[in-house]
Amino acid sequence: MQEDAPFFGGTASTSVACDEPMPVTLVEEPDGLYLQCTVPQAVADTRMQVVTSDMLGVPRIVEERYEQPDGSDYVLDTDLLGQALTATERKAGALNGLVSGENHIESGNGTTDMTNATDTNKTLGESMFAQCGYAQDAIDKRVSQVWYEIFEGPNKFYWENDEGLAYVMDTGNNDVRTEGMSYAMMIALQYDRKDVFDKLWGWVCVTCT
Repeated sequence: MQEDAPFFGGTASTSVACDEPMPVTLVEEPDGLYLQCTVPQAVADTRMQVVTSDMLGVPRIVEERYEQPDGSDYVLDTDLLGQALTATERKAGALNGLVSGENHIESGNGTTDMTNATDTNKTLGESMFAQCGYAQDAIDKRVSQVWYEIFEGPNKFYWENDEGLAYVMDTGNNDVRTEGMSYAMMIALQYDRKDVFDKLWGWVCVTCT
């Protein structure tokens, strides 16, 4: 057992430790990119509770329960590929179908197929926004709006300096935080904006070393 930092509530949490390496590589093949990982037996054997609203509790800032868009409780009983979990337990991580040994995950064009030692293929379907009932044009509009608000609009958080580097301002503290920089780089990656990512990463390399 280990104790969380006091500002996270000081609650006890269980850590699963494995001293075996778990190499992950990105492999380019004729039909696409594959994420290949070797999973140790100890990791494949892990079992955790299925996450629910009651388990997540209430976050300290907004002080509201985690819930579905319609107000119902969260019961996260499927993994990233849509595989159903048991009523009370799951493997650690987002892919419940991982097995001990070699696992092969194909990613591209909005879908993900996973092939492991049991030759099981699974596909990740539509986006979570679409699953919640939003139309594709509404999703595209909102995604574009978010980019504009953060990176381009009059109240943006993203700024470039004279050296061609960029940072994201934490307006609550009037400084730059590593958390904000990491989020901004992830957003740039998701939007396929390598130019923005490189400017942010360059700022981090110069400033945070």
